[in-house]
Amino acid sequence: MFILLMIANLAQAMPTSLVAFYPNEVLRNEIVTFKPLKGHHFSAEAPQNCGTGSVAERTPREISCLFSQAGLTQANLNVCDDSKTFCRPQQLSVNVVQGQDAPPTMLKRNESLNKEMKHKLTPGFAEGSVSELSSKAAGEKQPVLVMISTDWCPSCNEAKEYLLTSQAFLHATRDWFKIYVDGDSLAARDWNQVVPFHYFPSFVLLNSRMEEIGRYTGELRQSEFEAWAKEQEGYLDDPIAQLKTRVLERRAGGWLRWGRDLINGVSAKQRDAQESRLMKYALDMEDRDLIAKLLEKNLFPGQREEVLKFKISELERMEREKAQDLKMDKIKLLKEMLGVTFTKEHWSQYLADLCELDATACKPFVDQIPERISFLSKQTGLIEAEKESQMADETYFITQIYQSLNDKEDAKKYARDCSEHFEVMSKNSQLKISRAASQGMIACLELAGDFEREERAVDALIEAYPTEPTFLLRKARMLRKEKKSDEALEMLTKAEALAFGYNWYTLQLLRGELYLDLKKPDQTRQVVETTLAQVRLDSSQDKRNQSLVERLRGLQARASE
Repeated sequence: MFILLMIANLAQAMPTSLVAFYPNEVLRNEIVTFKPLKGHHFSAEAPQNCGTGSVAERTPREISCLFSQAGLTQANLNVCDDSKTFCRPQQLSVNVVQGQDAPPTMLKRNESLNKEMKHKLTPGFAEGSVSELSSKAAGEKQPVLVMISTDWCPSCNEAKEYLLTSQAFLHATRDWFKIYVDGDSLAARDWNQVVPFHYFPSFVLLNSRMEEIGRYTGELRQSEFEAWAKEQEGYLDDPIAQLKTRVLERRAGGWLRWGRDLINGVSAKQRDAQESRLMKYALDMEDRDLIAKLLEKNLFPGQREEVLKFKISELERMEREKAQDLKMDKIKLLKEMLGVTFTKEHWSQYLADLCELDATACKPFVDQIPERISFLSKQTGLIEAEKESQMADETYFITQIYQSLNDKEDAKKYARDCSEHFEVMSKNSQLKISRAASQGMIACLELAGDFEREERAVDALIEAYPTEPTFLLRKARMLRKEKKSDEALEMLTKAEALAFGYNWYTLQLLRGELYLDLKKPDQTRQVVETTLAQVRLDSSQDKRNQSLVERLRGLQARASE
């Protein structure tokens, strides 16, 4: 009898499901990530089955299923407790819905707003569909430069205000056919199939056959862009696809490739240069498999910063997927990174990462900050706006460093310096009120805790650009930080009247967060449902839309807790 009571109590205490919240209804072609409850993991030995779906990724802490077939299905996953006392199969019912075409008026209704401003900031750039502009490029037989950008991205605005209208840029691209892609527009999804991109702004050079030649991944500096453009013109007959085939054939040790290289007189130096060029592409595309393959036989000393950045991101991925603590490994890589980047652009950013991770490990590098500032102040070859931008970015991250060390006096000093550098930068803009410099200054003022000046700066942008949702959204976020959720919702309503495409999605995500702040989970669930109805997923597994759906599902889960 006692044993029966124990079994009954145990059954009562054990949760009915060992899998955390997941949506019972999902979109066709959606990737759903299942997670076990805390203190549990998915069995490595037992089979894991997604029903009519397929396993997209599998780790002890997450199993992702791709559901590409509409209809009711049942995933069968096996979960064990971390103490290794039991494992149990979990049967999870999922209804995969086909979905309907999104009404074009919802996501396209405001795309034509602000066209005049966009044309002013992107002179000489064409806009249009992939088929239309591909045909035009083929007819003109010119190299094709595609810029993918948005209105809200500060770096994009910096490029538009200071780089695109410069004589250096205009000279470098004088014989190129230039295309502008608004990253928030629905057309960006079509362009992403031709010119995949992972961040804004992205500059991608293609030949007239729309084959990729290279990507500009440096800072937005005129001299650097000009040097990059000159180098790329030598590769117009050697697109990345051919380069990749050639390099991987050498790695495989094929005799045919060896013979061709011998006949063509390809030297060891040329082979190394080709590998370096392919590595730059792989790093920019975040192609983990290609990066790992290239690193098997080449350390790429000329790209040490980029390789270290990749290794750090891999450690972070392993931490997420396997719940491992790799803190000491990250500290080691960040220390090496600081040695590599002291005379480059991002030193203070990496130091901020190290200080957040381990204050003791970062303090010897903090002592180098005055030397670093002195080095940057003496740099040559930059126009005034570029120099102020560089110093503003530097002092922004230095502010974060001192804040993480709880040094309020130095944090306040560098936050003030950051704001002042952006103010000087704004005076060199072609616009009456610089969007890029104002956005940077607002970020500095927020770090400094000067919310009154921050609000004035945001209001000035709204007044200067009243038909753009970007700055109304920024004001809504600011109001949320001030715990003024109702006012933030009112600001979002104004922004929504001007929004389109992906910035409309961004507004809905914030709206859902605000309803959670107000303890209104039903409204959050309604926002998620309404927004999901506008999302289209197809077999291409577009990462941007999948990421959007994942964030919406996260909101849905929190609203259901």
